[in-house]
Parts: sequence; C-alpha cells; structure tokens
Amino acid sequence: SQADLLEEHLYRYAMALEYAGAWMEAVRYFTAYDNEDLKPLATVFLGAAHQHLDDEDAMFGALESALALGFDSAMELEGMSEFESYHGTERWDVIMAAAKENRQKNAPKRRAEALANRMDIVAPELAMKKIDDSVVTLADLEGQVVVIDFWATWCGPCRMAMPEIDEFTEKYADKDVTVISLNVWENVPEKAKKFMTDNEYDMHLMWADGDVNPTDMFEVTGIPTLVVIDKDGVIRFKEVGYEEGLAEKLGWLADDLL
Repeated sequence: SQADLLEEHLYRYAMALEYAGAWMEAVRYFTAYDNEDLKPLATVFLGAAHQHLDDEDAMFGALESALALGFDSAMELEGMSEFESYHGTERWDVIMAAAKENRQKNAPKRRAEALANRMDIVAPELAMKKIDDSVVTLADLEGQVVVIDFWATWCGPCRMAMPEIDEFTEKYADKDVTVISLNVWENVPEKAKKFMTDNEYDMHLMWADGDVNPTDMFEVTGIPTLVVIDKDGVIRFKEVGYEEGLAEKLGWLADDLL
C-alpha cells in the first residue's frame, strides 16, 4: 500500500543518514517531516539523531514528543542501539511506561485496521505431512479456524514471530482453532523439528505432502506469512512479515471467525 511504501522510504532514508553520519541533516529532515501518520516514527528518529549529537535533553524531548503524537512501540524503542545506554534509567522507564500506555489506548484502532483487511478467497486444497508422517488436509480441518504460518528456520523475522504465534496457540488451545507451522523453502526437516523442540513450541509442525509448492498455491512471496482460514475453508486474512503485537492481532482475527 501507499502507506507501507512511505514507511519503508522513511526507514531507508533514516538508515542512509545513519550510514553517512549526517546527524545535522537528520535533525533538519525529521524535524520538518510532515506526514501525519508517520510523524511519531520520524520524531523517534529525531531523538536518535540528537543522541548521536550528544544532546541527551533534546533526545528525551523528541521521544516525549513522539509519545505525545501516539507512538506506541516499546519494543522498537528498546531495539534501537542509540538508546541502549539509557535502559534502566528513571527517564527511560518513564518513556517505556508511556509507550505501553499508548499501546493500550491504540488497541481499538489497531483492531479495526486488522479486521478491515478481511478477504474472501476459497483456500486451495492442501495436504500436509505431520512429524509422524500422517497426512492431514485442509478439508479435514473444516469446522476449525486454521492459522498457517509459512516459515523457515533461517528466516530471522520468522523466528521473531514464533513466540507470539506460540502465545496465541496456547491461549486458544481450548477453542476451535488449529495453528500450523508450515515449514517451507528448506529441505532439512530435522532442523525444523529441532527448532520447534528446543523452543517448546506448541504449534503443529507440518510440510506440504507430495509434489506441490504451497507458497505458490497461497501466493506467498515472502516469509513469515500467516494465512487465517475460516471454518468453511475460506481465506479471510493474510499477514505478511512480523510486527510487534502479532499474538494480539491473531486473537482479534480468530475471535472474528469463531
């Protein structure tokens, strides 16, 4: 979408400025940034630029402004190397608390946005092989909400998404929901089995059965991709990539279909 392209452009330009060490230009650019939806993120990048210029007060001021604009990702803030030295400080804890509070406030908006992406595509018939070599088809799972996670062990974002998918799996274990981890784009089943066992994940590990390409069947161009299928075998949602709050989003989608 246009919004995604704009966000990607913002990230890429921030990385280019960082690579060049052009911190004064970063301050100028992110201060003047005027896209309303992306202004909170741009203001976080402004805070990072001030940190590189050793202006701690301006850095925290920018972060406070980003939070006032609605920025709500504590995970993203904690993952930025510019702010690592402030972790555990009183001022940083206040920033984290405000980001988490924003996250709760923004939940209704994020839920509405997630449900607005509802699809209506009949799922292709797919046979999947389980760890014990038994085979299950999507037709066998009619009456269940089915979540299929297309993933591979070498995929960093896939590995990041897994704990949240597992959290969702555990929460919906007593409901008519089946979560399938469909291992794709690698031919080493033992690696996938070991990964799932080592992490004690509860999702059903499977592979496509027979000479078929499930990523082509479901038009998967990148992983992780999560496909949510309703009880009648119709694809209702498709989530590409990993973003913070995946377990919560999957819960919203499943509740809508149960």
